[in-house]
Amino acid sequence: MQTYPPGTRIGQYEIASLPMMGGMGVVYFALDHGNNDRPVALKTFRPELLPDRAARDRFLREGTAWVELGSHPHIVRCYKVEYIDPTAFLVLELIAKEQDMSDASLRSWLIPGHPLPLEQGLLFALQIARGMQHATEKIPGFVHRDLKPENILVGADKLPGTNINRLRVTDFGLVKTIASSDISTVGNENELKPNQVQFTRGVGTPLYMAPEQWKGEPVGVFTDVYAFGCILYEMLSGQFAANGESITELQSSHFNRSHRSIPTNLPQNIEAFIVKCLALEPTQRYVNWNKITDEVERAYSQYNGLSVPRLDEIRDLSHEERMQAGRSYTAIGTSYLHMGNTDMAVDYFEKALVMAREVGDLIWAGYALGNLGNAYLNLGDAQRAIKFFEQCLELYRETGDRHGEGITLGNLGVTYARLGDARRAIGYHEQQLIISREIGDRRGESAALSFLGSAYADIGETRRAIGYYEQGLAIEREIGDLRAESKTLGALGNAYADLKESQRAIGYYEQCLEIANRIGDRRGQGSALGNLGIIYDELGDVRRALGYYEQCLVVHRETGDRYGEGTVLGNLGNSYRALGNTKQALKFYEQALIIRREIGATHLVASVLFNMASLYSQQGELDRALPLAQEAAQIWLQVGNPNAQHALRLFTQLFDNTHTTAETNKAHLPFKAFQNAASLEEMQIVVKNYPWIQESEFVRQMEELSKRQISANNPPAIEQRLAWLRQIAAQK
Repeated sequence: MQTYPPGTRIGQYEIASLPMMGGMGVVYFALDHGNNDRPVALKTFRPELLPDRAARDRFLREGTAWVELGSHPHIVRCYKVEYIDPTAFLVLELIAKEQDMSDASLRSWLIPGHPLPLEQGLLFALQIARGMQHATEKIPGFVHRDLKPENILVGADKLPGTNINRLRVTDFGLVKTIASSDISTVGNENELKPNQVQFTRGVGTPLYMAPEQWKGEPVGVFTDVYAFGCILYEMLSGQFAANGESITELQSSHFNRSHRSIPTNLPQNIEAFIVKCLALEPTQRYVNWNKITDEVERAYSQYNGLSVPRLDEIRDLSHEERMQAGRSYTAIGTSYLHMGNTDMAVDYFEKALVMAREVGDLIWAGYALGNLGNAYLNLGDAQRAIKFFEQCLELYRETGDRHGEGITLGNLGVTYARLGDARRAIGYHEQQLIISREIGDRRGESAALSFLGSAYADIGETRRAIGYYEQGLAIEREIGDLRAESKTLGALGNAYADLKESQRAIGYYEQCLEIANRIGDRRGQGSALGNLGIIYDELGDVRRALGYYEQCLVVHRETGDRYGEGTVLGNLGNSYRALGNTKQALKFYEQALIIRREIGATHLVASVLFNMASLYSQQGELDRALPLAQEAAQIWLQVGNPNAQHALRLFTQLFDNTHTTAETNKAHLPFKAFQNAASLEEMQIVVKNYPWIQESEFVRQMEELSKRQISANNPPAIEQRLAWLRQIAAQK
């Protein structure tokens, strides 16, 4: 089917995301330029599902019925339905997801084997029932036909007076449109796609289809009640209600009431409620949503002795809609960030921050600050990122948001690791891990473990790093977080590469790349391709390494990952140097140097400078090599990198063999200033201008250089200057 790239104008709408493909069609985030750039979601269907003009007309009519449902706290609002030749679109309210969820659907909250807490499950169920109650009041006899977790969106906003997220039902009546189309069965009836609409004798989603849907019999409110019962069962048990490994087995489960047993730990009244929702005969189920709403409210109050949030408390949406607009700006900013358009992401995150502050939404202001920090980190501006993260952390601590605090501590750890300060990073990640475990945040726990692994790998404690990675990987597989699993597999590959277990490393990298390809994670693909390039480079297969590096470079440039781009350009320089192609090697080194200076990756700048100095030295271009070696030594000394001694050794060798020229004059200046200092005060001025010369490694090299280059008849003066330098260094 035709899809639209970001930036495309469709009527008054500007596409602001990559297409998000689903079982029946595609969704885009977009800006409605006809309504003050209001963020919206545009939804349409695969062409084969709307094959002719009559089908499109039905789609427009059914969508218009959704528009007539109007605004309600527990339904996704449909602003309008439009036919923009040749496509029919629904223009929908854009729901901002909770920050650590993969998407806004209820499905992302349901982890197999992990029931929701009873209070949360009941309030989620109540909101679904209230949304459906409103729909049937506005359109008597209304039937959704495809109620399922994928069609229930969980926003980042909360029910008044609770910490429970607000739910909204979506996709009203759309299955009816498709059911009326003259289409053939999609796929094999026994090919299990339990979360997708199936076009068999009836239309619906197998895990949630009532018996009458399977039989192709008339449907009613009772049909949606059955699906609601399946969803409630799943929320409170951690498993599907229907039991089966194929479409046929699922059909049999629904027909024969062979559902999985209801957990024995549920209160008896809730168990009876679920049983009635899942009754085989429609007449034995609840027949209206008012009754269901009453029953859920009663069950909730009996469970914890509290009254449920009244609907009239959240009917006034003027303030809420402004908050939702700010969250929608965040969703679009995140979309641009994933596409690699970081500058556009920053614009929308700043709009979200302004809106959050205007309406006094401190939690969401913290989220916007965190997003700005991540955006600037992607741009390579780590210091600016730290400022945003610190503001974010302060705000979360003020509001008592432990979850947000944990995420922000993790972001600070990642940023300091990027700056080369692994010890500081470990401190932040240890705090993140403690908080995640205290609040039961499994995603946060796995992230903290993986980050700790990376930090320990940075300081050479590889076996300890592997232990953290393996703990994180187990959690990621348990909760089904494929994106995080892919990253951790890549990190394990790096660890085994450090241990020189190359084949094991390759196995992890290939698993990482397979998952990244499967889920469309372009940044993950770039990382895996780069790692495969490095490992084959180390194995001596330089040609194969070049192939991976070149693919990696394309991905990094496509996604706007400047840090990754600088890294792979440096690796390409190393590979061409190994092949003896000096011209190409220097070309890539120079490109890498430009990017690393631009993004402020100082410790990485030094490695490129050293490589270029070494290459020029080998070619006999000593005048060009000297200032590069001097700058590399200076940077590494300042950050305490052990490579400083190699750079200083190269510097002193070059210094011995070059004469002062316009190109080398700057490199000679620190030494000349040292020679000319006639007092402690003058030496202090020299150190102020060249602070790195007080480092112990430089002092040692200066001693050696002075012995070789300064006349033997002046040793007391040399010793005095070195004593001043040591005295200043001791006072640092």
